[in-house]
Amino acid sequence: MRTEQPQVIYLKDYQAPEYLIDETHLTFELFEDHTLVHAQLVMRRNPARGAGLPPLVLDGQQLELLRAALDDRELLAAD
Repeated sequence: MRTEQPQVIYLKDYQAPEYLIDETHLTFELFEDHTLVHAQLVMRRNPARGAGLPPLVLDGQQLELLRAALDDRELLAAD
């Protein structure tokens, strides 16, 4: 559980997202002591953000990433 105070984010600080998510497919496996979530996202670069491809950052709390793949190719930590 988080104990720090939430940070205030002002409307003037918002920007268009770098990526757009067209589809989200979620499957949940519920166990007594943990839950596995399989997520498949169909994403594309937001053309409104201009050229270049910034890194995709996945944020979460108390999560363990088990696997990530791009176009059916498993990604390594360096990717």
